[in-house]
Amino acid sequence: MAAIGIAFGIIDRTFKAIKLVNSIIDGSIKREAFEEIKSDLADIKQDLNRIQNSLKVVLGEVKWGQVVTVLADSINTLEFLYNRLINLDINDKEGAKKLVDDVLLQDKVRESLFTIHTAMMGDNPALGGSIMELFSEKVSPVGYESLPQSRKCVAVDFLLSMLELQAKGYALLLNAYEASERDVATLKEEMKSRFKSQIELSKPYVNKLTYDFENVAWGEDYFEWYADDHYADTNAVVADDDKVVVGLQLYKKGNRIALKIAQAVTEFSKLDEIVMFSGSEWKENQDWNGNYFNLKDAGFVDTNVNIIPVNTIVKGAALYQKGNRLGIKLFWTLIDPKTGKLGPTTGWNDTPGWDPGFFSGKDAKFCDTHSVVPSTLSCMSGAALYQKDNRIGVKIYSLSCRYEDPNSTDFTD
Repeated sequence: MAAIGIAFGIIDRTFKAIKLVNSIIDGSIKREAFEEIKSDLADIKQDLNRIQNSLKVVLGEVKWGQVVTVLADSINTLEFLYNRLINLDINDKEGAKKLVDDVLLQDKVRESLFTIHTAMMGDNPALGGSIMELFSEKVSPVGYESLPQSRKCVAVDFLLSMLELQAKGYALLLNAYEASERDVATLKEEMKSRFKSQIELSKPYVNKLTYDFENVAWGEDYFEWYADDHYADTNAVVADDDKVVVGLQLYKKGNRIALKIAQAVTEFSKLDEIVMFSGSEWKENQDWNGNYFNLKDAGFVDTNVNIIPVNTIVKGAALYQKGNRLGIKLFWTLIDPKTGKLGPTTGWNDTPGWDPGFFSGKDAKFCDTHSVVPSTLSCMSGAALYQKDNRIGVKIYSLSCRYEDPNSTDFTD
């Protein structure tokens, strides 16, 4: 799902919950409706793990320290009051009334939301730029080993986390306004307007980042692949029925260069309408047969990027002979982003294009065997072979699971 779609999905859930506090106070809410609203609020609840994980790459920077200082009080205020909201009991009328009073007291919640909004919009002179501008600057030069995902995935995840944080504040205010008969309609419009303006401002900073993810580690994990007695194994490796590919690795299979996959079980997440994962395992095709070719017949390596069709994710992979080149092809399956259900349509995607994406095997006689698996797992949207100094390596293109279209260069399409 596109980022802007998720943002307004967060807004919809926030709006659904605006009568919670007032209905507790007047005793009109039924248990079933109460549990449904509490479920929506729990989905919005964000314990800042995503923000904190993203901050790990930049916390050492002085300017980012200023960002943390500017936002700390606002974040703590929203977190504290929101936890009280989602923990209200259906019969706690006095607790609900006290929460309304505390939310409206000295307008701390509005003040916190304003502080976050000005920081997101680049209107805080202490920061010298918008939150996403600063974040993208810090993420760009960081080595891949320091990031849990591709640069663009990390940036979008951080942006959506900031929107989720603000949704907490609006959930508090909307409930308090509804209970005290204030202007709810204007507050709703403010929330939608601010979300849209923050996303629009953030677009160029996020879109300049890329989806590609590689393992930059350097060590003894390699072997010589460009030799007279070496071949390329073309047996396909396809994930198990309930799993998809989340990583790749080149390895030595006898006298052949071969490809293995990291596979993981998909899990549906209600809030983001996306597919998440917990843990992965490696799978390889151990068949020893005639599915191979002599590398002398393909003296070049194709480095064009193989991106799968829209609304699909990678289900398998294989090396193959592309003319006089070694290439990589991907097996894909359809996925429903609202349920995580796979299939039934599947297909193979060869790497497209010819010039200028290639290099000679003579220039990279070794094969890098480091695994390429992000620490934060996600669907894959593509892959490519590339020259890693004097080695051939493989990189993956992460689909942040928060988009439907891996071919899009605009995360808000």
